[in-house]
Amino acid sequence: MLQPSTIGLLIAIGLEQLVEYFHHRHQAAAIVGKLKAESYENIVVVRSDVKNCDQTLAAIKAIDDSLDPKPKASPAPPWMPPALPEARIYKPSNAQWLIARDGALLQFLPSALVANYWKIEVTREHTDAVYFDARRSRLRLNALLDVYAGQSALNSTDVLTIRLAHSEYAQFLRQVKILLQHVAEANQITLDNKVIGIGMASEDIPLEPGR
Repeated sequence: MLQPSTIGLLIAIGLEQLVEYFHHRHQAAAIVGKLKAESYENIVVVRSDVKNCDQTLAAIKAIDDSLDPKPKASPAPPWMPPALPEARIYKPSNAQWLIARDGALLQFLPSALVANYWKIEVTREHTDAVYFDARRSRLRLNALLDVYAGQSALNSTDVLTIRLAHSEYAQFLRQVKILLQHVAEANQITLDNKVIGIGMASEDIPLEPGR
């Protein structure tokens, strides 16, 4: 037969576990809310970033067009390329994900939801790496434009050199744009409570905690 003190201890332990359970449930709901709010904001950010990429790509094409052969003129007019705007990429945020991950809070979330945000983070990191390469490519292109802008006669080697630099920068920007669109799509799938699969969306995210 259990002593009253033992019964009291068991009740206290049970109540403590019950309080902890509801605390974790509340904490998980708060984390999910913040993650999804960040996902929504990131979709808006990506929309702006993609627009900026498109504007810069259009400017690159305009510069390439300006390199096309023109009717002979004497003296040859200086080559003045159109302005090339910076591709202002604000990049999706991962602040709430880092807070949840580094605060050991992922254990309270549905495992499928955590898997989605891991995939989003990996894609975001890949986007950062490609964007870094794009910025280096842009610096090389800027140097070439500084050298050749204003010259009166560009020979075929000069034109090829400029075109190659344009092509490299444009390739990086297109890759950044595609990756940003993947990030936005993955965030939207998560907001729709779907699992990110090979075909992007598959089954619904289960509501029970993952661990």
